[in-house]
Parts: sequence; structure tokens; C-alpha cells
Amino acid sequence: MTGLTSLNLSGNNFTSFDGSSYTTSPSLATLNLSSNSLTSFTGTSGLGAVTSLSLSDNADLTSLSFSNGALSTFTGTGMTGLTALNLSGNLFTSFDGSSYTTSPSLATLNLSSNSLTSFTGASGLGAVTSLNLSDNADITSLSFTNGALSTFTGTGMTGLTSLNLSGNNFTAFDGSSYTSSPSLATLNLSSNALMTFIGTSGLGAVTTLNLNSNELTTFSGT
Repeated sequence: MTGLTSLNLSGNNFTSFDGSSYTTSPSLATLNLSSNSLTSFTGTSGLGAVTSLSLSDNADLTSLSFSNGALSTFTGTGMTGLTALNLSGNLFTSFDGSSYTTSPSLATLNLSSNSLTSFTGASGLGAVTSLNLSDNADITSLSFTNGALSTFTGTGMTGLTSLNLSGNNFTAFDGSSYTSSPSLATLNLSSNALMTFIGTSGLGAVTTLNLNSNELTTFSGT
């Protein structure tokens, strides 16, 4: 189906989907597989032109990886079993975590190498322990507070000026990885479980630092 641009298979009984068979549909831009019974979604390399994907209400899909594509819209409400979501290397300009309250076990989220300017709704990502936003150069401010984060990767966030990760579960922080954020001026890591804070040489532009309510016993600002 070489001319196919939109495919709607929602509300059926699919348990698996392999996108590799759609290499012969090079213009397929919209794919809707919501309200099925998917446990497997593979072959995303065959969906290189897809910009909009809906997998809502596929409660048994636990892990999804759709990377290095053209996605700018993803709908995943009702994916109650989801634990890991990898949307790296796509074309997202914004992400709203509030729509993931229906994925209460989502622990790993990778949105690296997109074109994000906005990341909001962190309150809907209460179970996320690992977040990767590397190489999103246009995010200037990020706030992910009062969550379960213990790992955050933000290398290549060259536009970042403010980072608030207060109220999470970090035990260590290495500022040396923020040399690629030369404008980072405000850093809030209060109310975590920090025992080590190192790499301050990578935080040369930071003017305001909040480490209140951690478990630090030593601190060196040099």
C-alpha cells in the first residue's frame, strides 16, 4: 500500500504489531492502534515517516521503544502496564507528563535527542526513577519536583538556565556532566537524600544553589 498516509486499527484484538512490514508505505504518517490488546510493538524502523502514534488503552504493553523516527505526537493514556518508554531521537517539541497518571508503574522515561522546548506535568510521572533529557538544547528551565527520581541525564542541554530536582531520591550528584550547560545559573537539589555532591567545576555559571535538607556531611565549592 505504497500510497497509505493514515492507518486506523483501533478497537480491535491485536496482541502484537510489527512495523517493519510497512517499509512499503513510505508516506504513512498517522497510526492509531488504540484500544487493542497489544503486548508487543516492534519494527519501528519501518515506520520512519510516522509523525503521530496512538497506543492508548493497551493495558498489557509494558515497554515501548520508538526511537530515531519522525514522531511529534504520541498518545498513551490508559497504558496501565507501561514501565519503560523510549521516545528518543524524534521530533517532539513539548511533553506533558500529566497524561501519564494512568501509567502508575512507568519507571524509565527517555526523551533524549528531541527538540523539546517544554517539559511539564511532572506530577503525572510519580513512579519515574530514571529520566533522560540529554541533547534537548532548547529547554531553558526544567522542574521535576516531589517525585521518585534517582537518576537524571541532562548532558547536551546547552540552553538550560534553571534546574529544579528538589524532593526526589537522589543520593549523589556530579556537576561535571553539566559543562555542556554553560548558562545553568539556578540549581535546586533540596529535600533529596544526597550524601555526595561533586564536580562543582562543571557548574561554573551557577549563582544560586540549594542543597537544603539532604544527608551531606561535607561540602566543597571549589
